[in-house]
Amino acid sequence: MTEKKVAVAEVKSRFSKLLSKVAYANQRIVVTKRQKPIAAIVNMDDLRRLNLMEKGSGLLSCVGKWDRFDEIAKEVEAVYNARNEDKPRNVSF
Repeated sequence: MTEKKVAVAEVKSRFSKLLSKVAYANQRIVVTKRQKPIAAIVNMDDLRRLNLMEKGSGLLSCVGKWDRFDEIAKEVEAVYNARNEDKPRNVSF
């Protein structure tokens, strides 16, 4: 995936074309103001991964990295949720 820095003025004038590059050419756009990064335009897959990472940590944060493995993602989330319930766990040998 490539990343391109684009000034705010250019984003305003070429917004539609930049969106197409993000959506179909797997490009990330870093929006700059006075040559400092202030925002980013990313595709929906990137946004889903960011949201999953915010939701959990550890193994759950890896879920978004497996494309098209929804069943695995659901199972991992179920295990994660079960571990965080207020039930005492048997740790005896």
